[in-house]
Amino acid sequence: MICDNTDFVVLHNDVSDYEYELSHSHFAVIQCTRCKLIQLDPMPSQDELIWYYPPEYMNIHGESSVFYKYLLEKNYKMIRKYFRSFIPEHASIIDVGCASGHFMDYMSRLENGWGFTGVEINETAVKMGKELGRNIIHSRFEDVNLPLKSYDLIILNHLVEHVVQPKLLLTKAWNLLKPYGKLYIETPNTDSMDFRLFGKYWGGFHFPRHTYLFSPGNMTEFLKDLGFINVKVSSTNHMFGWALSIQNLLTDTVHISKTNGRMPLYSLIMVAFLPIVLIQKLFGNSAGMSIVAEKT
Repeated sequence: MICDNTDFVVLHNDVSDYEYELSHSHFAVIQCTRCKLIQLDPMPSQDELIWYYPPEYMNIHGESSVFYKYLLEKNYKMIRKYFRSFIPEHASIIDVGCASGHFMDYMSRLENGWGFTGVEINETAVKMGKELGRNIIHSRFEDVNLPLKSYDLIILNHLVEHVVQPKLLLTKAWNLLKPYGKLYIETPNTDSMDFRLFGKYWGGFHFPRHTYLFSPGNMTEFLKDLGFINVKVSSTNHMFGWALSIQNLLTDTVHISKTNGRMPLYSLIMVAFLPIVLIQKLFGNSAGMSIVAEKT
């Protein structure tokens, strides 16, 4: 998909949906022998992927947990400061895969000059966001009808790993960005310590909803091949590498109960492993990574 190599190795051949247990099928995790891109096998169709997102999907209901909302907004505060360093005071922004729009709502309240448009494929999330007065378009991003070369920033926050054709997604972003506009991506990092430690239980797999998984190296190569320049990769402080991995392991061994895809002690595990995540971030090998790239 990145390097056109057709030689793959199987990393794991029995990965399941440990969070929502919607699929009774087992999937393989395969990796390109050249660029090290990881992907789901067999690859679901776009219609099949939609079926794997239940109404109680965690990313739609992020605001329902007070603790989770607190952690999100702490992260949003850091992202806001980062965005202010490279986008104009009056910026046009698209938040792709915005769920019900809590990120863009938070940013809009603090930055009056930033104009947000959300794009979301999940109908339930769009309905929730519109009821709260948020500007969200119900569409697949690749199909959305928006003016070309008109946006200063496009945000793909944990989205590129959810699509069947990442190249189409990133090409659409290229076409909508202004010259010198910025693309911001957050996605799991397969070059992380917890990826190697937890094997098929790694939280970043999130299969079957995650289709492709990247490392800093192959993501940089991918973006440059599409024409982006000044690609900068950083580690994030997302804690799914530990909390979700432990939950997946317990689900497969002792069959724990979950609500909205999370076990009762999930938040406590997140807190317990926060110091380790911060150390990983310092050394650049945490479970999540952020990427900023510029359109020429």
